[in-house]
Amino acid sequence: RAPMCGNGIRCLARFLYDKKLVCDKEYDIETMSGPMHICVESFDPYYVTINLGKPDYSTKRLDIISDEETFLDKDVFVNGKTFNVSCYYMATHHLVTSVDDLDLITEKDGKELCFYKQFSKQINVNFLKQIDRENALVKTYERGVGFTKACGTGGAACFSILHNKNIIGNKMNNHLEYGVLLYEKKGDEFLMTGPSELICDNIVLKKKM
Repeated sequence: RAPMCGNGIRCLARFLYDKKLVCDKEYDIETMSGPMHICVESFDPYYVTINLGKPDYSTKRLDIISDEETFLDKDVFVNGKTFNVSCYYMATHHLVTSVDDLDLITEKDGKELCFYKQFSKQINVNFLKQIDRENALVKTYERGVGFTKACGTGGAACFSILHNKNIIGNKMNNHLEYGVLLYEKKGDEFLMTGPSELICDNIVLKKKM
């Protein structure tokens, strides 16, 4: 069970608006990672900003088996390769590793990092390729899922590590297969802005036994 999903919460905000359950432009949604502040930027097209809060680097919060307080800039050997990794709790468990070519990353790379022996509850694995000071590409292997089309909180974890190293400024565009998510740092908190589009609206009928 994921304590929070960045893409999921954007879809939930759109659902609340479409069903006229919440008409405010700003409100909070309670999650297993605490309250997430919602700010609707526009209704047509629907764009929403989520305040994801502050990253937590502690191994305890990340359920990492280690005597050290953090798991940053560690070399991990899996699948015949060495990855330099850093782990962040950004609304959920995340690992970030920079790579030169996303096309060379395999399912086995993602799975073996996700299930690495020190990660007691597994971890979401984000393969990061920086384009320039404002743009990046991220490919995410989610625990319990595998590779996904996009991971909202994973992109925030990638932005966090680049910003902490002063490799990128206060904003980052994460270019994904179906569009772009914008990340921004305000104070100590990280914001994610992106769209949410309705693709279908169905009623599921349960067959009587």
